[in-house]
This record gives sequence, C-alpha cells and structure tokens, in this order.
Amino acid sequence: MEMRLKEIQRAVEELDKCQGNAYRQVGALFLQIDDKEKVKEDMSESIETYGIRIKAFERQEADLKERFDALQAHINKAVGSQ
Repeated sequence: MEMRLKEIQRAVEELDKCQGNAYRQVGALFLQIDDKEKVKEDMSESIETYGIRIKAFERQEADLKERFDALQAHINKAVGSQ
C-alpha cells in the first residue's frame, strides 16, 4: 500500500511538470486527459485515502503486537510454572 501511495505522489509531481498532453491509463487503454486539475484532485483524494488506510494498518499492527506479546508472556508464565 505504501508503494501505491508513493506511486500516486510521484504521478502528481510528474503531472505538475507536464507541459504538453497527459494521459491516464484505464485498463489496457491510455486516454488523453482534458482536465489535469480534476485528475490531480482525484489523485490527492487517493493519497489521503491511502494515508488513512496505512495509519489504520499501523495501529492494528501495534495492537496485534501488543496482544501477541501479552499472550506470549502468559504462555511462558504458564509453561514455567509447570
């Protein structure tokens, strides 16, 4: 997901630099973009969405790691007391 986020950010940067025609891939086709600002707006929304998803996954990962560590400690304690 982070790779996709960086890919979109890079595309926005390149779109800003683009002086001539720009194209967008839709499936196997490349379509000419008439409204670059609209595409940049869509990409910015995608960047925001991916950023939110990444943060959510990071929080979930931290929570799972915490639970794993607690369970591991509990198991070690139970095995050690036998």
